[in-house]
Amino acid sequence: MAELIKLNNPIKINGSDVTELKYDIEKITAENLCEADARASTGLAAKGIQNMNIAEFNTALHFYLGCFAIIACDSSIDIEDLKRIEGRDSNKIRMIGQSFFADSAEEADTEDTTNSTQKQSEDSSEATAESTTKGQKASKN
Repeated sequence: MAELIKLNNPIKINGSDVTELKYDIEKITAENLCEADARASTGLAAKGIQNMNIAEFNTALHFYLGCFAIIACDSSIDIEDLKRIEGRDSNKIRMIGQSFFADSAEEADTEDTTNSTQKQSEDSSEATAESTTKGQKASKN
């Protein structure tokens, strides 16, 4: 589902001043993810900066993923346009890309909690059944 960010500093894209950008992280493709990772790695390496290899902490990767989420909503925008964004607007784009990982982490937490709760429930049901069986055997003796 497309969302909107408002820019503090308008940027000129295709000859027009742009103050808002639509984005949709659900439209980020596997190819976009790989390209974002490659851009983040090679861009930093060329400047002698070591890349953070853990995706959830890689701010350059987050920025490029944010760019691809924007481009997915408007293919007339080029990644080079978005690299000209200034100030806190660049952080807004980075946060879009970061949310790509945050949502999946929340889903994993939910799945882990659900699985853990189900396991605990199953374990306590088994323990209750076992206890009842033992109690019945003891009362017969």
